[in-house]
Amino acid sequence: MTSLDTRPPDRPIAKHPMGLFDGLPDDLLSQLFAGAKTLDLAAKAELFPAGVPGDECYRVETGSLKVSVISKNGMERTLSIVGTNSVLGELSLLDRQPRSATVTALTDCRLKYISRAEFERFASKMPTIYEHLTRLLASMVRHTDSSVAAGSFLSNSGRLAWAFLKLAHEFGNDEEPDRIVIRLKLSQSEIGSLAGISREHVNRILNKWIRQRILSRANSRYTILSKPQLEQIAQI
Repeated sequence: MTSLDTRPPDRPIAKHPMGLFDGLPDDLLSQLFAGAKTLDLAAKAELFPAGVPGDECYRVETGSLKVSVISKNGMERTLSIVGTNSVLGELSLLDRQPRSATVTALTDCRLKYISRAEFERFASKMPTIYEHLTRLLASMVRHTDSSVAAGSFLSNSGRLAWAFLKLAHEFGNDEEPDRIVIRLKLSQSEIGSLAGISREHVNRILNKWIRQRILSRANSRYTILSKPQLEQIAQI
């Protein structure tokens, strides 16, 4: 079962925006969601499935959610795991196309949400938001290129290192230089789905990294003991 340590990070790690709206200036994003409605979502509940129309976008107030796709043969691949202040569903809000992925709560969550009409009213008063979105879209494409390269060319160890670095960006507390506590409790199957490798490979690699003191593990929570070594394995 996945759970989240809800204590706030002592010094949050700067993270690359996971979604298009995540990189908007804080004041602009706060104004956008100032009049948003609230939605409480229980752990394991689905926020929305892939393929359905989408009129709203959501900002995570508390909790963590999984963004995933399912292949025709029923295999699930986790694209990302997101937490507080992340924004979900903005692509369908902007392009009026169906949802591109399924979003499921990993823990109990509270979200704020706005409709397309509310976004368009805000943008008509604050047209500079489109300038920000244009720059963020270019940055998002570059980040996607890096993710595709990681999935296409890296070894299983490299993919797993990439996944842990993503989790550190989203849920990490940097207690001391190069030592990062990941506040999210994850199973090896969930980590494997994020990395795109089997649970068996995850188990084998993690045991090796624990012996090498690259990572430590306690009650399904992980601490990165040497970020430079993980970055080297991920070829960053």
